[in-house]
Amino acid sequence: MSRPLRVASDVDGDIAAQIDGRAVERFWKLDMAAAVGLLEADGVWESLPEHGGGRRLTVEGLSVGAFHAFVATDELDARPDALVLYAVDIWPDGFP
Repeated sequence: MSRPLRVASDVDGDIAAQIDGRAVERFWKLDMAAAVGLLEADGVWESLPEHGGGRRLTVEGLSVGAFHAFVATDELDARPDALVLYAVDIWPDGFP
């Protein structure tokens, strides 16, 4: 079984502000698709480190060096296990 996950509309702006047009498409197709799949898997949410009001998934990227995906429980979804990915912080060349 998988967890329901919604990607907030603000994430588009986060990504576009950090990488250029062609890279944005690749990031969504490769990196975000993989991150979403991982976050939907059972047990992953519980294993992530807490960050603010949610948790942080740190990933070495496929089309970028690395990125953080910030995720919280989804207050807009009635399902108790629903999550929302609400922000992304991209490190194009990887973490320092």
